[in-house]
Amino acid sequence: MNKDFHDTLDKINKMNMAELKEYFIEENLPVLYKLKSYLDDIYYNTGETTVEDIKYDLLKDIIKIKDPKYIPVIGAKLNLLKKIYCLDGEKIIILNNMLLVLN
Repeated sequence: MNKDFHDTLDKINKMNMAELKEYFIEENLPVLYKLKSYLDDIYYNTGETTVEDIKYDLLKDIIKIKDPKYIPVIGAKLNLLKKIYCLDGEKIIILNNMLLVLN
């Protein structure tokens, strides 16, 4: 996980909704875009939720208010290949939580 985003997510998860709204309003748009993209990447590629849905929705709403022409991207770039292991001459690939064994 990107250390900057890790610290930001820790901060976000500790804030109440009023504090978070103020934080998002004061933050620069490019940072908010990158944060949303990062959260989307984690969610769509791992299934993990790193912030509560209501906080994610607030992020999207603040982006739309600050940039009325913003068209949200749905989804994220898929990182299909996760891990490759070699055991006894066989390649074992974990691909989107599926185990593939290649001889």
